[in-house]
Amino acid sequence: MASLDILNALGVGDRVVGTASTRLEYLQDYINDEIANLGTIKEAALEAIMACEPDVIFISGRLSSSYDALSEIAPVVFLATDTELGIVESVRRNAATIASMFGLEDQVDELMAGFDARIQALQAVSEGQTAIVGMCTSGSFNVPGNDGRCSIIGVEAGFENIGVDANIDTSTHGNEASFEFLVEKAPDYIFVMDRDAAIGTDSAQLAQDIMENELVMGTEAYKNGHLVYLAHPAVGTPPRAASARWISCCRIWRTICWDKPPFRELTVLPSNHSHLCDKSTSSKNRGVLTMEQEYRMPLIGDKAPSFEAVTTQDPVKFPEDYAGKWVILFSHPADFTPVCTTEFMTFGSMIDEFKALNTELLGLSVDSIYSHVAWLRKIQELEWNGKKHINVTFPLIEDIRMEVANKYGMIQPGQSNTQAVRAVFVIDPNGVVRTILYYPLSTGRNFDGPQLR
Repeated sequence: MASLDILNALGVGDRVVGTASTRLEYLQDYINDEIANLGTIKEAALEAIMACEPDVIFISGRLSSSYDALSEIAPVVFLATDTELGIVESVRRNAATIASMFGLEDQVDELMAGFDARIQALQAVSEGQTAIVGMCTSGSFNVPGNDGRCSIIGVEAGFENIGVDANIDTSTHGNEASFEFLVEKAPDYIFVMDRDAAIGTDSAQLAQDIMENELVMGTEAYKNGHLVYLAHPAVGTPPRAASARWISCCRIWRTICWDKPPFRELTVLPSNHSHLCDKSTSSKNRGVLTMEQEYRMPLIGDKAPSFEAVTTQDPVKFPEDYAGKWVILFSHPADFTPVCTTEFMTFGSMIDEFKALNTELLGLSVDSIYSHVAWLRKIQELEWNGKKHINVTFPLIEDIRMEVANKYGMIQPGQSNTQAVRAVFVIDPNGVVRTILYYPLSTGRNFDGPQLR
């Protein structure tokens, strides 16, 4: 439902022809007779989707196994949370991807305005504080890690999550834990999400009834008023004798999550430069811009920066895989946008000309591999300027973490923090940069001029 939430926030909800069922109150406008019911977030109703004749289908992790079947109906854009990037950064990327399809990139930037300061304020409260993040579900107490649904607490907000080893994976609903374990760990804070209440489980035991037992009530966290229930529309009710730090944390959390949120279901928006954070910092400092990595933009005559990447063809190890060949490495802002589409149709139609010149093409954007594949399939159906049924056979790099784009200076804040500018690097058979071209996001490339001949 996150994609529907973003579409709604961007003001393009009138383009929605069908959606999975949801109990989320603020999305109930999309649950009606005019918008088709497409099943659930776990199981898609394929016949209903076909009847809608959509131009594009958005899915997330729970429907990943249906990707191929859905792709037979329309291009599929897979959007999910990257546990290495964190919830905050993933939300920004996913929102930018959807917005780019409607030409609303600037609107996303407006919705994000001011959230850097809010995140930093919360990090100031969490500094030096340990926490256990728990989830009450089906009467049990589970502990998610920094790869789970509440990872924002340990990654972006900055609390040190001591409930699990930060380097191991946890199950979808966390690993089951005892209250004796909680007492042994003695965290400064205990954060609890009531999953049963969130999904409307009938006759479920409330998280407060589960948590406020003799063992938990004997912890310093409880005595200090640091047992925090994560609930909509605020972070629970302050317990008796709530500390000033708890109240401060609660107010800041409310501000971030529920004070005019751009995407209510998605919680928080990120730092514009969070992808530059020093990855060696401790978990409580992740998400804070503490030290920028050095990215020296390559110059003409330099060795082209090396990288390994997943692509729409085979994995690429550059420059080793292209030894002895000329390479045109180029970036585009986003999949499914008009100018990028016509550029790719042109590149695809010229592939034989480039191969005759011992030249390979290598494309890049910060979109996911799923978005790339769906877009290239859509291109095969289009006709433009005498070109049709274009099969793009050169690799298109997935660079959702912007690692390659940063190495080549393709992310330029004056243009966008979420998209690559239109860059072209001509690299010789020895891996040396021979030509560099940069274009603004809004300017298409000239394929008939001398620069690519």
